[in-house]
Amino acid sequence: MSKIYLSNTYQAFPRPLTPAEQVLVDAYAPRMLWFGEARDAVVLPRRPSPAYVAYYRELTGHEPPEMIIPGGLHPGKIIEAALAQSAYDVAGMTMVPYAFGEGVMALAAHWQTPIIAPRDFGILPQLSNKVSFADHVLPACGLTGHTGTSHHTRASVLAAAVETYRATGSVFLRIADSDGGAGNIFIRDIDPRADVTATVDQIMRDNGFTKAACTAGVRVEQFHDKISSPAILVYIEGGKVWLLQVHDQVIEDHNHCAGVMSVPDPATHFGRAVYERLCQGALQLGQYLSDQGYQGYASFDAMVLRDGTVIWSECNPRMTSAMVGRKVAERIRVGSDRYVVNSDRVPVSARDIDAVQAALVEAGLAYRHDTRRGVVVTIEPDEGHMGVVYVGKSRQDLHAQQAFVRHV
Repeated sequence: MSKIYLSNTYQAFPRPLTPAEQVLVDAYAPRMLWFGEARDAVVLPRRPSPAYVAYYRELTGHEPPEMIIPGGLHPGKIIEAALAQSAYDVAGMTMVPYAFGEGVMALAAHWQTPIIAPRDFGILPQLSNKVSFADHVLPACGLTGHTGTSHHTRASVLAAAVETYRATGSVFLRIADSDGGAGNIFIRDIDPRADVTATVDQIMRDNGFTKAACTAGVRVEQFHDKISSPAILVYIEGGKVWLLQVHDQVIEDHNHCAGVMSVPDPATHFGRAVYERLCQGALQLGQYLSDQGYQGYASFDAMVLRDGTVIWSECNPRMTSAMVGRKVAERIRVGSDRYVVNSDRVPVSARDIDAVQAALVEAGLAYRHDTRRGVVVTIEPDEGHMGVVYVGKSRQDLHAQQAFVRHV
C-alpha cells in the first residue's frame, strides 16, 4: 500500500466549516475513489453500491482501490482504521488528506506516518486569497500579476470596473474571498447598446458579488486580448515539485469554467515560448509553496494575452476539478488524444447509477471507449445530486453532455 487518500476529514480544516460546507465536503468525498492506484487505499464516508463498483470496474477494466469505511468522520478514527487496515505497517505508506488541518497532522505524527499536508498552515489563506496571491506570492516569485487597485466596498469596485472597461474594453476582477462574491470575473464584449454600469452591476450580481463590503478586498485590473486560460497542475512532496500537466480552460460567461481541455502537445498549442514560461512559472510557484512548507496537489491558473504575456491569476492549493478530470481520463484510458473534461456536481431525479446510465445510454451520451466521448459518473446519485466528468473532443461535445445531464 503506497498511499491512503483521506476523503472525509472536514474536521481537520484549519477553521470550522459551516454546515453547508460540511455537506459539500462529504458530497465530493467519493471522487477520491478515482485517485487511488492498485496498491492504494481510499477512505470514504460510505461504501459505494455494488452497482457503482460494477460500473467503475466496467469503465476502468480493473477493481477499484481498497476502500476503508471507518464508521465515523473524526480524523482519529480514520487514521486508526487506515493503520489497522495496513496491519500497522506504515513503511512506505503516505497519507494524502482531502482537507488539511492540525488534527490530521498531530495524529500522523503520533503514528509516525508520513502525510502530504502543509507544515505551516499560515500559507493556506495567502494562497487561497486571490488578492494576497497577487500582492505577495507573485512578487516573491518574480512573476507577473496585473498592477490593479484593491477596493473594499461594492460601490467602489463597480465604479472602478466601469471606468476600466470604458477605458480599455475589458476588466478583470480578482475577488479575494467569499465575503463579496467568488472567484475571478472577466468582463468584456458588452453590447454597445447596453448601459455599461447596469451591465457590469448585473454581472457582479450574477457571480454572487452582492454585499456592500468585501473584507479582504477586490482587485480591479485591466487585461487585453486574452486568448487562453491555462491551468498548470503540480504535485509537491519532500521539497520537490512535479509538473503533472498543462491544460487550457474553457472560460465562458465571464468567469464560469465550462471545462478543461487536455493539450497533448502544449508547446504547439500555446507556442513554445509561452509554454516554457508557463512551465517555468509553475515550477517557481511550486518551489515557493514547498519552501513555505506546503505539500500536496496544487493548480495555478493563468491568462495568456495576445502578445504572449503570461498573467498569473490564482492558486488552488488542493485537488481541483481539473485533477479529477485528469485522473478519470487516466482510469478510463482516454489516451493521448485531445479531450475536454469538466467535473461537475449536478441535481438529478434519478436515484441510482443504473437509472442514470440507462438514461445516458438512451441519449447516446454514456462514455464509450470506441469514441472516447461521453459522461462518466464520479459520485453516484445521492440525495438528489451526483458527480460527473464530461469527456469529449470539442466544446460542442461538452455543451451537449452538460445540457442533457442537468435535465436527467
